Amino acid sequence: MNGFQVVQHLPRPAWVTGLSLRDQEGVCAHIGTMQVWLEARSLVMGGPFLDDEGGGMAILRFAGVEQAEASARADPAVRAGLLTPRVRPWMPGMSAVPLDL
Repeated sequence: MNGFQVVQHLPRPAWVTGLSLRDQEGVCAHIGTMQVWLEARSLVMGGPFLDDEGGGMAILRFAGVEQAEASARADPAVRAGLLTPRVRPWMPGMSAVPLDL
């Protein structure tokens, strides 16, 4: 493994402004994807943004950014136009929680 990746899930055209993440159509499939990543230990942590802009963020641990991008684009909520992923490589400089580097 070569570090971590951060994926920012940005709202797309299918996102309904004013609805919370959990009320968006198709979000259950997205949560299912995140659960699969968690069980595979590819998801370190993730969750929704709490402001009115919507979307969310996750810290991932795939073999590389290319694998993280491919996995993020395979998310049913991304394919359905609810979210779009922005994946970037990331190196934690400091952490109050163990990251098992």
